[in-house]
Amino acid sequence: FVIAKATVKTTREHLAETMGLPPGSTWEVTMEQDPFELLEAKLPEGNSDDALLQRLPQLREAHSRYLIAEKELELAYLGSLPKVSVGPDVQRDADSTFLGGGATVTIPSTDANRAGIAEAKTRREIAAKNFEEILFESRASLAKARAEEEASSQALRYHESAVTPRAKQALEAADRAVNSGVSDLLSLLLARERALRAERTGLELRANRAIAVAHLEAAVGPEPPREESALENTVSFSGNGGAR
Repeated sequence: FVIAKATVKTTREHLAETMGLPPGSTWEVTMEQDPFELLEAKLPEGNSDDALLQRLPQLREAHSRYLIAEKELELAYLGSLPKVSVGPDVQRDADSTFLGGGATVTIPSTDANRAGIAEAKTRREIAAKNFEEILFESRASLAKARAEEEASSQALRYHESAVTPRAKQALEAADRAVNSGVSDLLSLLLARERALRAERTGLELRANRAIAVAHLEAAVGPEPPREESALENTVSFSGNGGAR
């Protein structure tokens, strides 16, 4: 009991620190439902990459930086093209004025544009690699959280379908044996101990699954505001490995 009480105190202090409360803050937790109730993870439907892009701020920022670098590269390419200006041409002499049209062709400096394009390409590649790295890390975290949630769910299902019923049946059999005088009280006490151990293990497994569900929801990120969720963010990769 003393150990459990100290654990509760430490957990509350850690939770207060996570919530940004000052040290020594007093607060109470109000349970709106059974903490051991089996809940399913609230995950978005559809493509997981799109969901990660909508929900994870660091991934959205990396994607925005890539799009900016892609636009800068496009502008650098456009800057290397010859520019043609078309307009009216007016010529005058002592006796008359001639109206016509004219065109001017401006050829950019080759060396300057090559350098600008190379710099833009480098920035685009760096932004793409950074985005891909964050995306792959997010995918790995999500896959790990899914595996942990599935493992905890399987362990809980097996315990509740096989271990708990058997422990209960053994306790009932021991109780009947003692009442009929076939067995002694020690057998009943052992059966009760095993039943209590099975119940305690079941509560621990339910708690582990609840934590796994929370980790899974955290891996996919919080639900975006409605105005942001309406935006269409998609993730794809171009042929040379760059993200788009």
